[in-house]
Amino acid sequence: NFHYRWVPMACIRQVDRLRSWATAGAKNIKAPTLIVHAREDELTSLRSAEYLQAHIADARTVVLENSYHMICVDNDRDQVANSVLEFFGFPPMPERTRTRMRGAPAADKGEKE
Repeated sequence: NFHYRWVPMACIRQVDRLRSWATAGAKNIKAPTLIVHAREDELTSLRSAEYLQAHIADARTVVLENSYHMICVDNDRDQVANSVLEFFGFPPMPERTRTRMRGAPAADKGEKE
C-alpha cells in the first residue's frame, strides 16, 4: 500500500479544482469516451466512473475486478491494454507469457516469484 506521509494543501486545492472542472464539463464531452476504473481503487471511488458514465453521452465503462489504483501496471494490465486497443478498433494483444516488472510483487493468482 503506497501513501504519502503528508500532502501539501496546495495539492489538495488543485485536485478539488480539477474535480469541479471535470464534473461540470463531463456533460459537454461529445466524443466517444472509454472509462477504465478498478473496483478496489483505494484512492478514487468507483462513483467517479459511474458519474462520468451517466453524464457523457457516448461513454463505455470497463470495471476492473483485480486491480487497484495503478491500473496500467496492476493485475488487470492486459485487460486495460486490450480495452484501449478495442476502443480504437484494433485487435487485442496476442496471448503471451505474463511478465512482471523487476521487483514487483507476485500479485497474480498462481504467479510465483
